[in-house]
Amino acid sequence: MRVIVVNPEAKRLRKNRRIRQLVRDRFSKHATIIDISGADKVIGTLTALSQKHTIDFIYVVGGDGTFNNVLNWIAELQPELRPALISVGGGQFCYMTKFHGLPSKDPIKNLSGIFSNKIKLRWQNWHPVCVHDSITQTKRYGAVVAGGVISDILQWYESVGKGGFFRVLQIVLMAVLSVASDTIRKLHGRLKMVEGEMTMGTAICTKKTFTGFAFSTIPKLLASCKPFVGVPNTAEYYSAGYWGGLRSLALAAPFVWFGIIPFWVKRRMFNQPIRSAVIKMTDSRLVLDGDVFVWPESGKRTLTFTIGETITLLVVDRS
Repeated sequence: MRVIVVNPEAKRLRKNRRIRQLVRDRFSKHATIIDISGADKVIGTLTALSQKHTIDFIYVVGGDGTFNNVLNWIAELQPELRPALISVGGGQFCYMTKFHGLPSKDPIKNLSGIFSNKIKLRWQNWHPVCVHDSITQTKRYGAVVAGGVISDILQWYESVGKGGFFRVLQIVLMAVLSVASDTIRKLHGRLKMVEGEMTMGTAICTKKTFTGFAFSTIPKLLASCKPFVGVPNTAEYYSAGYWGGLRSLALAAPFVWFGIIPFWVKRRMFNQPIRSAVIKMTDSRLVLDGDVFVWPESGKRTLTFTIGETITLLVVDRS
């Protein structure tokens, strides 16, 4: 069985309501369509379908957050029951759609190409980052997992209604101005250091606070953003952590965006592929593929990051 999961709240679908109808009109003969709001409802519907049918492929119409919700559902299944997954666009940035090799962020174009066989796909085994929480004893998975000041910036972005690439640049510029002025930062109450400790590979941050971290199994994020250094092997993932001051980071941000680590932050930054990391912190927030996830219980938690379960992706066949 093929299933198309549609997120009606994804940016492109909110801007163009015809997309949902086009998905139903053009592709209902190819796949079962789940078009409902709310992650819990989507997961419940997928679970009910999987109990009656074998789901072979899932096509996600939405953003990276929608992809993440389906990814976490798949990761909890027995390996032999896991369907192949692909994000066909429809959200804001859609870095997973680019990672799959699809030519557009338009889900109608991509699905049309896939079902007409103009876009050839192949299976590819892939591993997301897995994070285990010591308090709830649960796991979450993501292509990109981050925390610290990145959670602050993302919540800031969500509080203004999200937006496009230039809105992201606007938020980053405001963040830079904020760290230059304690008065401005106190006014909006954002961009705070996190109480905790970081151990990333062989690097141990001995300070009791840190600024932020990011782990990823894909090399490229927004537009030209490639902040990670090195090439991980199959048992590793990209990682970056910083425990220096906000002002130094603000000056370094334009360089880090392209994977260049300036000399003034090198001693306080770790950026290379690793097999595991341990973060101890009181912040209950985590960024999972562009959405802020909040652990259900607060307190000082230990988060362990490793390579996750094997997931089958559908990617464009360039051969």
